[in-house]
Amino acid sequence: MKGIVFILLSMLHIGALWAQTDTIRVLAIGNSFSQDAVEQYLYELGREVGVELIIGNGYRAGQGFASHWRDVTEENNTCRLHNFVATTCSGPDTVQGVLQQFRTASNFVMVSDTVDSNTHSVGDGFFDRNVFTVWILASYKRDDMADREEKLNICRYIFRQFLSRLLHDKEYQKFGDQLEYLNLNQVYSTELGRYSMNGCTGLYFMLTSDEPTDLQYDESLWQK
Repeated sequence: MKGIVFILLSMLHIGALWAQTDTIRVLAIGNSFSQDAVEQYLYELGREVGVELIIGNGYRAGQGFASHWRDVTEENNTCRLHNFVATTCSGPDTVQGVLQQFRTASNFVMVSDTVDSNTHSVGDGFFDRNVFTVWILASYKRDDMADREEKLNICRYIFRQFLSRLLHDKEYQKFGDQLEYLNLNQVYSTELGRYSMNGCTGLYFMLTSDEPTDLQYDESLWQK
């Protein structure tokens, strides 16, 4: 990392000398990493060598979290065998309402399209810690506890497969830098109680992602 910082500092210093100017315009072409990391740290590096940077970004964002889970659900053999449908909700209060909208499906992988987050400081930088919630839900026969236990075991099995897939995809960078900041060291899950959802069992789990964010003050955004 120190070597990369030294190279960037040298490039900025040489660029400023060559252009005979204290301002350098930089176009970063890449993916979301070029927006998050480059803009967060490059301004600070420029100030260290007395250079003002104007940074532009040309990038294509990665796949969204909800669409990622749709693909994972469709590719999983257990989900296909038991006809799990991938969909979205807007927090736990809307899960029951979403379930009632489906007439032909009874098993679901449901992803919240809203996140809980907090912004925190690590060293000299800031990060957004986002918490994503995923439900794995299966319907069972009313008052049939044996069927409920069977369906819950299926949801548990799918949950373990999902974690295995995430670990694999992150290690081999299947989605580029999309999973780079995903924390898989601790994944919290909670199983639904017998009466928590009418005729439905399963569990939900939460994934956290610490992504760098740019909180540098921009005077041009404020009235004088």
